[in-house]
Amino acid sequence: MTSWGKIAEEVEKRAGRRCEYCRMHQSLQGATFHVEHVVPRSLGGTSEIHNLAWACPSCNLHKSDRVEVQLPGVSQAVLLFNRL
Repeated sequence: MTSWGKIAEEVEKRAGRRCEYCRMHQSLQGATFHVEHVVPRSLGGTSEIHNLAWACPSCNLHKSDRVEVQLPGVSQAVLLFNRL
């Protein structure tokens, strides 16, 4: 079993210490980055590495538990991420 600390290190390394949403480098942010669930656990997302993202606090708070958005003039909601 892999510890959460090891998983967080893997996610941070994969991201190159950049937010995987806005691409800001961690050295430019005064606050700590977070390991974030792309598809939230509340919506059935897992804690497997393919569903985790390295996120700056701003992106993490703005995304919250959303996986889709409603765009003006578009009848269907649009997915925020490619969930391959």
